[in-house]
Amino acid sequence: MAYQPKSYRKFIAGTMTAAMAASAFAVSTPQQVADAQDQTFSDVSPDYWAFEDIERIAERGIVTGYEDGTYGPGESISRGQIAEMIANAVGLDVPDREDLNEVPFEDLTTNSYSAPVAVAVQEAGIMQGREGGTQFDVATDLSREQMATILVRAFDLEDLGIDHGIEDIDDVHASHVENVKILGQYGITSTEDGVFDPQTSVTRAQMASFLERALNVSHTIDSGLIDIEAVNENTVDIAFERPQEDVDVDQFAFNDEELAVLDVQIVGGEENVVRLTTSDQNEDQLYELYYNDERTTLTFTGSGDLEAATPTNVEGVTDGSTWLTTITADVLGAGEDDTADITVTTEDLDDENIEVEEVEIVDGKLEYTFEEPLPVGTHIAVVSVGDVDSEPVELTVEEPQVESIEAITHQLLVSEAPQQLGFTVNSGDEMLIGLLEELGYQVQFNYNSAVINSGQDQESLEAGLVNTSKLAEDTFVYQVEILDAEGNRVALSNQQTVELSDASEVTKVTEVGLLDGDEEVAADTVTSNNDGAIIQAVEGLNAFGEPVEDLEDLKLGTVTSSDVTVAFYDPDNGLRVLDEGEVTLTVEFEGVNETVDLSLTIVEEEEITSVKGEGETLGFSTNSEGTTFTILDQYGEKWSHDQEVNVNYEITKNDEVVSAGSSNINDGNITVDFDDITEEGDYNLTFTFDDEEIGSVTLRFVDIEEVEVDEFTLTAELESIDIFEEHDEEFEFTIEATHEGIELSPEEISDALNELDGNVQATTSNEDVVSFEGDETLNYEEGVEFSATPESEGTATISLEQVDGDFTYELSDGIEVTVENSTPEITGLELTDEEQPIEVTGTEEGWAISNFEQLTVTSDDFEGSVENFVKSVEFTPHDELAVITIKDEYGGETFALPAVDVSDSVE
Repeated sequence: MAYQPKSYRKFIAGTMTAAMAASAFAVSTPQQVADAQDQTFSDVSPDYWAFEDIERIAERGIVTGYEDGTYGPGESISRGQIAEMIANAVGLDVPDREDLNEVPFEDLTTNSYSAPVAVAVQEAGIMQGREGGTQFDVATDLSREQMATILVRAFDLEDLGIDHGIEDIDDVHASHVENVKILGQYGITSTEDGVFDPQTSVTRAQMASFLERALNVSHTIDSGLIDIEAVNENTVDIAFERPQEDVDVDQFAFNDEELAVLDVQIVGGEENVVRLTTSDQNEDQLYELYYNDERTTLTFTGSGDLEAATPTNVEGVTDGSTWLTTITADVLGAGEDDTADITVTTEDLDDENIEVEEVEIVDGKLEYTFEEPLPVGTHIAVVSVGDVDSEPVELTVEEPQVESIEAITHQLLVSEAPQQLGFTVNSGDEMLIGLLEELGYQVQFNYNSAVINSGQDQESLEAGLVNTSKLAEDTFVYQVEILDAEGNRVALSNQQTVELSDASEVTKVTEVGLLDGDEEVAADTVTSNNDGAIIQAVEGLNAFGEPVEDLEDLKLGTVTSSDVTVAFYDPDNGLRVLDEGEVTLTVEFEGVNETVDLSLTIVEEEEITSVKGEGETLGFSTNSEGTTFTILDQYGEKWSHDQEVNVNYEITKNDEVVSAGSSNINDGNITVDFDDITEEGDYNLTFTFDDEEIGSVTLRFVDIEEVEVDEFTLTAELESIDIFEEHDEEFEFTIEATHEGIELSPEEISDALNELDGNVQATTSNEDVVSFEGDETLNYEEGVEFSATPESEGTATISLEQVDGDFTYELSDGIEVTVENSTPEITGLELTDEEQPIEVTGTEEGWAISNFEQLTVTSDDFEGSVENFVKSVEFTPHDELAVITIKDEYGGETFALPAVDVSDSVE
């Protein structure tokens, strides 16, 4: 058993006592409620008081019962029987009988039935024998006090120093007193009157219950479970001793199968809390927790729904480096939309209350950091959710003290915009200058000559802002000094060297690839065919960790191989593949400090080995002209080589050759002609390559003299269209059909449609979303394809129907299509240059804008010329304003901007 400290085990003892008081039963799992038809032993019925405990230890393999199918629950248990049960329960290493050379008990031989388990429990220090350890006495009954000692030894239970609740402890033999107390402390023994009856023999039913309870304690301790409580009627918090990195709903359950676990999440905290979302609990009902399909000692009482969210456990901490105060609280019963208000009252000062409204509550937790330091002094904080206030909490904010300072900026991008130099105070977070100045300090930046002589704005330098584009050198040095209000130095930082880097300069390559011609090679299927492939950088970052798009100028440096007998890299000839196996290439790039690994798996060169669909039966019409088959390599991938390679095929019927041919592999496919197939029946198609058979399929041909259709179906080339980005696109539909599993040709489908009475039409479930131009009736002479026009955002179902007089028949299942609309909404229109108005000209059609480049549009998705979005322009000469109206589909907004009439200047 895993050791746990006593303080932790006391939690378990308390919960175990509650569990035993609540229920005398344990079930196999919460969902396995025993029924009368599923009992293991004929003499232990479901209504027997120890039924579930006996079933459980039988399920665990601890007992098997007697040969006649009985358990003997009322029989006294013998020392031999308990030895076997304990050995099974704690998983002792029981020796094989043939390995026993001797037995340390005079009343047992190596051939005795109980000898192996007797040796096992003796070696484990659980049962030492009687009469000085010379006799095992397998048939002797076991007393309850002896049972206590055996269980304490077997499960390594310790004295918790708490009340044991046993009234007749004075009747216990001195050698067993401490162990009986321990059993009582853990709740493994618990009776209403507290009487233990130490010298009474243990029955087999009682032993099953004692063992189950001990196993539950052991499982709870080993699982690190500490405590459980109901937060509200649908929330349960479980505290673990150790941090939980990954949890799953299936790990948790309760003894009442009606209480279901719906969700689980880790909510953290010092106690490593896991929060369960459950179905509705029954108020005041006691529930037992099962963890990993095992019963535990943890129980909780079902909670009623909280009438209002309640803030508790309010705490406030002021950081010693930023002097910002953070307030945290638990909010029981908080809903998704609940927010909290925080009120801070200053006792020592006359300032007004500091109030913060609508603070977010996440997973029942509140955390808020004030944007500015609270005044020095004593404050009272109250968290309010609706009409419910927390208990007041006292916050003490002390006079800020700067003890140390560190300059931290070591890298800047070359940029025309001034960049802020950073520093930390008291080894804390990066500091804001304004905050220190608000606290009464002065911040001074010192520079070396590389900055001082670079012609920078002096006011910017005093604020720690450096325009790196003006620096002539690749590095500079700065230092930060903090002064008090009188100008006395409080702290002086280190001298920090800053290196400059261009935004497009790669400082770290994060991914490399292998390029064979224009194709990227999959790293896990490299073959000798890829000999000569080139390594290239795929992804890289600049000094600020930002992605760099252009990696073409990055020059490859040294490439070392983990196994040169498998593959290595030649700077002049690229990748050299020598053998199959795993190899890692460590790649350097010029000017980049860090290397990057490229792990390759060299496999056998691709060979043509099979045909996709091998062994299947494929159906065709005798009118079919042919079909295509995909050729596969030994890795199950499509054969993808460019060289001309032919695959031979032969079609036979009743072992006689009907047709034969050869087809060149084109993009992994070959074409097989059916010109010589005129009769229906089953044919065998065999493929060979290099005189070796690579696969065969059965071809089933059906002679369709009169066109018969078993099923019509609709397919769509596109099932989703964006009417903004694909405004010229239409939905294209194709009618397909099958007969006896055989796909009919377009000609056969047209003939079948023509033979139908009445007309065939396409319908839409929503004409506002998708419509048909003109008549929906289809013309079969034009083929089996038709189109529909996307109109507006939404979904519509397109169906195929036969209309015969007053009757309508559905020919196929509908196909759902989606119309999207990413048309940008113009929400703002401004002058690019406020001093230059818009130029407008008068035309016969109205007013027009001459300089659209003078307009700046506000829109998240706007792309293209403003001209495409303008519906109309009006000019008011007296106001010198252009009234511009945007097209309805782009929002329809109207904007008035300064304008000038240039009609006279335009010829």
